[in-house]
Amino acid sequence: MEVKSLFFFLHVGLLTLGQEILSSPKDSTVFLHEFAAFSCWAKGDEVTWKLNGLLLKDLPPELRKELIFNTSSYNSTLFEELVIPSKPERNGTTVQCLGVKIDGSSAESEIGTLIIQGLLMAVINLRAKGDVSSVTISWTAPFSLNVTGGDRDIWYSITIYNVTEKYYPTAIRCTDCTYISETHYTFTPDHLSPCDVYNFSVYPLQWSWPRREQWHYNLI
Repeated sequence: MEVKSLFFFLHVGLLTLGQEILSSPKDSTVFLHEFAAFSCWAKGDEVTWKLNGLLLKDLPPELRKELIFNTSSYNSTLFEELVIPSKPERNGTTVQCLGVKIDGSSAESEIGTLIIQGLLMAVINLRAKGDVSSVTISWTAPFSLNVTGGDRDIWYSITIYNVTEKYYPTAIRCTDCTYISETHYTFTPDHLSPCDVYNFSVYPLQWSWPRREQWHYNLI
């Protein structure tokens, strides 16, 4: 009786330990039109996935054909990477991997989420305020896709042209204006001359055209 009981519990234990998730997919934040990669380490006979709670076989065909899989194995551990194109309609997609045994039993991972941070359009509300000691420009950076929870850093570049002489605009050198993480920047008299007119161009370091605005900087 004891031998049979021991065999039963050992058999159940082996079935239970046959599949296991070792590493779950994490939230992935990417820009629009990039690729998001989710990885999974598992024990079992194969790795498969759920997107928005649906198994791969139940996904719409147009989504299924976009997915890319990279698979490898190390001893008894399986690794698979799922790559998803970051189209607007994929924003908020939940991703879960499963370690599956040949008998159909499976272990499910924690859920990761695809967060798509939209491309920045040209900045708007570009404004300048100044006094005798400095000029501060500020702007609003709208996304082409509304996103909450994105963590991708956005950087801006500013160029300045002295356009006092209409036909001979002169570029003003500003070594600190290339990588700016805030939506404002302050210029001092080291950058600008009194009573001249300037064009400021501000654009995100992605793919968009800048918006320009003139400002008359009057240093008394």
